[in-house]
Amino acid sequence: DKKKRASKNVYDLPVMLAEDKWVADQLETCCTLCEAAFGAFRRRHHCRLCGHLFCADCASNKITLRQEREGQPEILTKQRVCHLCC
Repeated sequence: DKKKRASKNVYDLPVMLAEDKWVADQLETCCTLCEAAFGAFRRRHHCRLCGHLFCADCASNKITLRQEREGQPEILTKQRVCHLCC
């Protein structure tokens, strides 16, 4: 028996949060989830769904998101998301 693959409608995929809606880097000094301090060896990463700042460990998931741009066709890309959103 062949397993039927569920066809996913593109419009069922979540939409990436616009960059201007992300939390500003200077507003957070530590990871939103684990509270590890950001510094030279621990970089900030924005979750593309909620826009909050996380360390690499807490935002290690990548999922396919729709990216909407005004006046341009929608594109699908794999983007970084946090463990809370995934």
